[in-house]
Amino acid sequence: VLVNIYGDNAFWNGGLNVYGTPYTNVLYNFVEADSITISNIDVRGSILAPRTSVNFISGVQNGQMIAKNAYGTGQYNNVLFRGNIPVDTTIVNVAEVVGVVQNDPDSEPGNHLVGEDDIASVSIVIDKEINSTSGTNYNWQQVSTVGFNQIILSIITDQNGDLLAGTFGGGIYRSTNGGTDWTLINSNMLSVYIWNLITAPGGKIYAGTERGIYASTDNGNTWFLAGLSDGDVRALILDNSGRIFAGVWGRGVYYTDDQGASWTEFNTGLTDLAVHAFAKNSTGDIYVGTMGGGVHKLTLNSGGWFHLNSNPVSRFIWSLTVNGNGDVFAGTYGDGVIRSGDGGATWERISSGLTAAHIYAIGHDDNNNIFASAWGGGVYMLPSTVVSRFTGNWMNFGLTGKNISSIAVNSSTDQVIAGTESGDIYKTDIVNSVKDNSTLPTEFKLYQNYPNPFNPATVIEFALPSAQNVKLSVYNILGQEVKVLNDGPLTAGYHKFSFDGKNFASGVYFYRMTAGKFSEVKKMVLTK
Repeated sequence: VLVNIYGDNAFWNGGLNVYGTPYTNVLYNFVEADSITISNIDVRGSILAPRTSVNFISGVQNGQMIAKNAYGTGQYNNVLFRGNIPVDTTIVNVAEVVGVVQNDPDSEPGNHLVGEDDIASVSIVIDKEINSTSGTNYNWQQVSTVGFNQIILSIITDQNGDLLAGTFGGGIYRSTNGGTDWTLINSNMLSVYIWNLITAPGGKIYAGTERGIYASTDNGNTWFLAGLSDGDVRALILDNSGRIFAGVWGRGVYYTDDQGASWTEFNTGLTDLAVHAFAKNSTGDIYVGTMGGGVHKLTLNSGGWFHLNSNPVSRFIWSLTVNGNGDVFAGTYGDGVIRSGDGGATWERISSGLTAAHIYAIGHDDNNNIFASAWGGGVYMLPSTVVSRFTGNWMNFGLTGKNISSIAVNSSTDQVIAGTESGDIYKTDIVNSVKDNSTLPTEFKLYQNYPNPFNPATVIEFALPSAQNVKLSVYNILGQEVKVLNDGPLTAGYHKFSFDGKNFASGVYFYRMTAGKFSEVKKMVLTK
């Protein structure tokens, strides 16, 4: 949220409420002010006033203060701004004389009047060039557009293998030829944001919008309001029993077991109600991502949500996916991508090679390659071999500089489809070399354990170029062997073992792998 305030002086007091977004996403931009006086108010958000003197008489700010100078007895709380505000492509740089030692008869220094001769400006237009449509592992082509400035918020594959796209602009479009041509299928729907789309057998389609949930039971020919009409529905998911779960921004989670005829609030255990994402693993466990409370999990037959330990890594979750191995990947708002390899018990940020902090969409293919998109940063891929061993970097997957708002991975066609802020549709094949993760290692290697530090369990992985007798042991700080994880023959390839430290004290431990003439030791830290 960007709030522009105009005028030379500002006096700010009284009440202030922020709805629909965390305080960390709000920026009050004092465009012209030379002085601001603040008193008796809780300023919920950050203040941008780089040429302003701020007299903060009393009150509190839950945000950052960026000013020429600030004084007073107001309280500043450590709430950092983490919003992602699109930059105007035209930047105006202004230079002005603000003080002189002799009289200037036709100008007054520092009054910001553009008609005087002591001020000048220059405009710089930034043209983003998209020059990364082809590479070793991708070959992007723009195949179509759904309309001018129709930001594509969601793309899915329906029950028939056709593509569905939901937009900011209120449109739901269908493509029956892989994205080349699109047809609007919801012209009578009174909504602006099509946040999320899911399908169910029998021609059923459900759309999460800012005006509740819309549904179609005839494959999109007709639509009706299916509940939660006063809610901003950001996420939808179908569980293994056929129940539909809806994530409502600011109100938490609801579900229906009668196709939308009635909805039941289901927030037991949920620590934050700003829900924006769902994902499901192969056993039917559901993960929910919130903007402020991190990730929560609902296991089968449980009576509520379990708050997972994602908060130390990131509390702001925008997108979620769970690969075929059960690994959970979360695209965050400001912290890149985080991952859990143990069902959400522990988390680690995966940042090597990933230059973007705000991840708007994330998905995976049947080979467990992970794809993530960023606004202005294009698309990134984490190959499945890297996912397995937790080493190496994210790979640039093209479209750098393009504002990617959504992606869909179609494993049946081995393609990735990307939607943009301008309504353009791009498509690429997943090149075979990326899909093939069966190549045997060419050298012995012991990888760093993950997560590290850990509590209570961690994973140790290593590579064998040939069959070997392998001993893998854990030692304490005194050099005493405390656990043998393997002592015997193993085949060539990649292997991983878990070390459970629940019966061990906190501290530094070492693990050693010996295979033939190869031997290597690495350090890990158990923190309870």
